[in-house]
Amino acid sequence: MNNEIISKNVPDSQERHSCFLPLLLLASGLGLILLVQTAQAFQQHVAMQRQIDQLMPVAVKADSSQKLLQAMCMDILKLSADGNSDARELVQKFGINFNPPAPAPR
Repeated sequence: MNNEIISKNVPDSQERHSCFLPLLLLASGLGLILLVQTAQAFQQHVAMQRQIDQLMPVAVKADSSQKLLQAMCMDILKLSADGNSDARELVQKFGINFNPPAPAPR
């Protein structure tokens, strides 16, 4: 009788290692999810870098156009201040004025 009780309480080898497989599957699944997320993040980073590279020439051209327009407006304002009637008419017609650049945020 004692042998029967002991044999029922002692699990066989399959039952002792039965929690290993679920934990292995869980760890493998989490590792796979992490790997997929990392790959997607890398792909998004590459796509974002391509977009930046494509838009950089447009930004440079817009910056140079803005500087050219600003210089032209400053010349018109200077001519208007010096008494040029055509420049004064342009300033009034288009509402040209000078606003100094805003300071950089801190």
